[in-house]
Amino acid sequence: MCEFHLNGTSPLPHAHKLKALSPPGDRTEIDMPNPRKIFRYMRHYGLKSTVGLVKEKLLIDPKRFSPDKKRTLPSFPSGYKKAVLPTDISENAINILYLIHYFYPLKKGGTERFTLNLAKEQQRRGNRAVVLVLEANESASLYNESFGDILYRFYEYEGILCIGFRHKKAPLGLYYKKIDPNDVAMRDFARHITEKCYIDVVHATYPQPFTPFLAECKKIGVPYVVTCTDFCMMCHYSTMVDNNGDFCDGTHEQTKCARICKTYGCKDFKERFANANEILLGADAVTVPSEFVARVLSKEFPDVKFLPVAHGISDAFAYRERSGSVKKFVYAGTLSPLKGVHLLIEAFKNLEAADISLEIYGDGDESYVKKLRELADDRIVFCGARPGSEMPAIYSEADCVIVPSMWYETYNFVLREALMTGALAIASDIGAMPEAVDVGENGYLFTPADRESLEECLKSALKFDFSSYKKRNFPTIEDEGRIYAAIYTKANKV
Repeated sequence: MCEFHLNGTSPLPHAHKLKALSPPGDRTEIDMPNPRKIFRYMRHYGLKSTVGLVKEKLLIDPKRFSPDKKRTLPSFPSGYKKAVLPTDISENAINILYLIHYFYPLKKGGTERFTLNLAKEQQRRGNRAVVLVLEANESASLYNESFGDILYRFYEYEGILCIGFRHKKAPLGLYYKKIDPNDVAMRDFARHITEKCYIDVVHATYPQPFTPFLAECKKIGVPYVVTCTDFCMMCHYSTMVDNNGDFCDGTHEQTKCARICKTYGCKDFKERFANANEILLGADAVTVPSEFVARVLSKEFPDVKFLPVAHGISDAFAYRERSGSVKKFVYAGTLSPLKGVHLLIEAFKNLEAADISLEIYGDGDESYVKKLRELADDRIVFCGARPGSEMPAIYSEADCVIVPSMWYETYNFVLREALMTGALAIASDIGAMPEAVDVGENGYLFTPADRESLEECLKSALKFDFSSYKKRNFPTIEDEGRIYAAIYTKANKV
């Protein structure tokens, strides 16, 4: 039995076994050519998955994220079916199970932050939160519980009960690829864990690998909510940057996926779409972090009603008035090609000013980081990854924060947190980022993946007068939590 304490946490059986954690086995995390990591991946996912991953890493991804690729930005419909925002919040505690593909302390991206913030806020409101994490590639020795073909373990992170689990042998295409509701092991595990933890509502904050779990919830009468923080339900890359390096304008009824973006993990794209559509239609609510995501997904899933709910920003990101000219530029986030860090360095190097600096916070694939260091000049400082608690001060001390992403950012915490502190922002004119930037008043937008356009924005930032800065406010974590509490209450009453 998953016993809850009064504060919403749970006892941690065998907690002494949870100290030694290895890095996750996401395809974007494998540092080629590391034989040990490749062998570990192969043992868990099999030879076919490993060969496919290596092919994508070495042959396809460099083309997809080339800084020299000239890309055309497509447009998307402006309208979509919008769900009605519920307002009633129950006074009774609700047990909520969050489903996510990665989580702290192993992974610290935007979806992880959204899930952690939401779980903590629900517990603050008197509900009970459990986070179920599909762990990618951990050693079987880490787990002390099993159910059928599933291994799992309990641990705690910042007061939140977490359950990490993995298959004894991972199905082909589990991560990012296929959408198959017929995974018997996960369906059985869904029934087991929802009963064990007395779950009232399930919330998939990353739905794609959990489609069997959600299908079983529908069968046994456990209501579920889906949040699409990216495009995994329509795009097996989740980024909508295709194998030619072009920004994708949609699946064209899945014919484009099969023609341009074939993959080892998905044999039938039409079947993938049909399964995704059924899961979304079966949800009690489908939320998205921005209007942009709603518009894109509604083009593929016209019968689904989407509810935009902005991710909450912590009040730790306090506004600081600035004066003088821009001297300190900052990048913060994952160091990866799709984030466009190489593009930023190339553009920054062309600035002639000697008294400016670019501080880069974050880490990533070792080979990519090595290339970035080789590309940088002496005005560029690599500061490494920093804990989230330090980011408010880092943004507050920065004059300008840059988000040079080369894909459709669906929300972007960095951009909005930086703007909350009063920093000037430069961002790619793509995805949900234009929703936060008032050009010339709190930042600038540049053509995605265009080095020259980014360079012009950097030059404009050097001339910016902070006396004309326009402050922007964004929803707080408490605001977000209140909306989701109402969603859970409505789902639980149906």
